[in-house]
Amino acid sequence: MQYLYNNTVSNTNFAPYIEEINAMEFENHQDVINDEIFIVTLADARARLINRFNPVINNTSGHTQSLRLGERDIYLIIINEDLCVNMDISAVILHEMGHIVNEFGTEITTLQAWKEKILDSVDRNKEIKLRNEFGADFFAKKCGYAENIIQNLRNSLRQNYDDEELNSRILALESDEIFDFNNLRAHRY
Repeated sequence: MQYLYNNTVSNTNFAPYIEEINAMEFENHQDVINDEIFIVTLADARARLINRFNPVINNTSGHTQSLRLGERDIYLIIINEDLCVNMDISAVILHEMGHIVNEFGTEITTLQAWKEKILDSVDRNKEIKLRNEFGADFFAKKCGYAENIIQNLRNSLRQNYDDEELNSRILALESDEIFDFNNLRAHRY
């Protein structure tokens, strides 16, 4: 079944990784993953989606984003190929798919925190973000890619990324703890 669509126009060839993932069965998430999920490189996103993608992708190997195209809601997985050197791209894509089907929660905005008199919104958002990463990692782990994700995280550590978060994610992947939230990521524009 085709879950992912290769929408890259650059010279990056994601076809083998997309074919590998499209051959998998996602029985618990089939209704969600049947939504359109497009894979693009960061270079393609910059060229084709000017100012319509989250700039956080500049500092991470992958990012999942919702877009509205006409009457269609789609998911877009943007791969930062410059940061994916020596990384397992299939594991990056599965992790990003995990953000779609296994989200813990949505971070709150400053305005929401002010309205609801939430004083610890920074700490709360940090915890939500980490649990969302655990959920995305767990989805890839369920697909048999735990070691691949761990290697990707260790590669990121060597590139001087946030060692506290990455080490926490490695420990979670190596543990028997279950991070199966089964929350569908809502389309956010």
